[in-house]
Amino acid sequence: MRNLFQSSAFNLNHTVSTILAQIVCFNNTLPQGAPTSPIISNIIAWKLDSQLQQLAKAMNSTYTRYADDISFSFTCSRRRLPRDIVVTSDDAISPGHTLTNIIEQNGFNINYSKVRLCSANSRMEITGLNVNEFVNVRRQYIRQLGSMLYAWEKFGYKKAEDEYNSKYNGKHRPSRRSKSYLLVLRGKLAFLRSVRTHRDPIFNKLASRFNDLAPETHRFRLFEMSNPEKNAIAALWVIESCYDDGGEEPKGTQGTGFQIQNGLIVTCAHVIGEIGSKEIYKEIEAFKHDNLGHKFILEVERVCWHRDVAICRVSPDANGAVPSTYIDLSSKSPNTGDSTKLLGYPNYSAGSSPYMVDCKIARMYPASGVHKFEIDHTIRAGNSGGPLLDNEVKALGIALEGAHKDGGHNGCLTIPELHTVLGSDDYLVHKKSSP
Repeated sequence: MRNLFQSSAFNLNHTVSTILAQIVCFNNTLPQGAPTSPIISNIIAWKLDSQLQQLAKAMNSTYTRYADDISFSFTCSRRRLPRDIVVTSDDAISPGHTLTNIIEQNGFNINYSKVRLCSANSRMEITGLNVNEFVNVRRQYIRQLGSMLYAWEKFGYKKAEDEYNSKYNGKHRPSRRSKSYLLVLRGKLAFLRSVRTHRDPIFNKLASRFNDLAPETHRFRLFEMSNPEKNAIAALWVIESCYDDGGEEPKGTQGTGFQIQNGLIVTCAHVIGEIGSKEIYKEIEAFKHDNLGHKFILEVERVCWHRDVAICRVSPDANGAVPSTYIDLSSKSPNTGDSTKLLGYPNYSAGSSPYMVDCKIARMYPASGVHKFEIDHTIRAGNSGGPLLDNEVKALGIALEGAHKDGGHNGCLTIPELHTVLGSDDYLVHKKSSP
C-alpha cells in the first residue's frame, strides 16, 4: 500500500505514505469491509476502469464496476454480442480475448465460475441486486427481514439472537465474537432503505416493527406523508382500457390518471386509445387502488394524440356519486435541476399501493414543437399519466413515457401544454354543433 501512495497518482513522501498504509491496513493486510475499502479499490482499479470504459464505448456497450464485480450491458441480440468482450456458444460463455487481456495486464484474475450472461427476460442481478427494470433487492431479502423481526417478537431478543448466531455466526466473520442481532437487523433495514428509498411502504412497515422492539437510540426515523401528499394520492386513479385487436381474447392497457378541478381526469392518450390509428378504446374504467371493486366509467372529452394527453370525465356510479379530491395545477415553469415527485401505479396489481418517488428534472427539451422535460428516474409501465408534483404538491407535469435500454426519454409533458388542450375546442372528442 505504501508504494501506491508513493506512485505518480499521489507522489507522497515515504513518511506520509507509511502512515496512510498503516491506517488502511490491519495486521499488514487490507481488511475486507473496512470503510476505506471502496476508496482503495477505486484507486487500485482506476487504470482498469479507464481501459474498460474505452473498450465498452468502442463496442457500443455500457461498463460498470462495483468493488470486484464487473458488468457490461448491451442493447443488441445475443448473436451480435461483441466477441472482444464475450464469446458465446450453445452451452457456454466466456470473456473475450481483449477483455481478458486488459484484466490480466492490470494484475487481476478472472473468476470464471462467476461469469454469466443474463437476458432481459431473465433475472438480471448485479452485486446481489435485481436490475431488470429498476434496482431492487431479492424477495428473499424481504422475507428474511420479516422472519427475523417475527422471531424477536415471538421468542424475545435473547432466543432470537442465539438462534441466529448458531446458524450464521461463522459465516464471513474472522472474529469469535457473536453477532449483535440488533445491529444486523438495523444494518439490513438501512440497506433496504438505501435501495428502495425512505418513502418505500415495505421499508416503513418493517422499520416500524423494528422501532417497536429496539431501544430509542437505534430506531429509524420513519417517513410521514404530509397532508397535501395524502390529498394528491387520494386524487390518483388506476385506469384500465379493453380493446379488441382481432385475436381470440380482448387485450387491455393500464395507466395512471389524476383528477383536477371540475371533476376532470388527466391521463395519457395512449392509455385510452391507439395513437397510431387515433382510435379511442370502447371500454375505459377507472378505480381507486384501495377499492378496485368499485369501478367508474370514463368518458373521453378531449384528446391530443400529438401531445399524448387525454382529458376524461368520470361518470357517476349507481348512487350518483363521484370522488371529488383533486390536484391543483402548478403555475410554475419547470427548470433543469428542480426537485419533483413522481406519482402513479407502475405495474399495478390488486393490493398495490401508490408509488411516490423523489426525483429531479434532468433537462428541458422540445419534441415536434411540444415542450417536455426529462426526469432522472425511470418512468415504468403503468405510470404513464401520473402527475409530477412541485414543492407545493401541485402538478408540474404529466409522465408520458419511459426510457429503454435502446434509447428514449423519461419524458414528461409540461402543464402549459395541458392548458392548451383544455383551452381549445380543437381537441374536443365530440364537438358541439353551431346554433
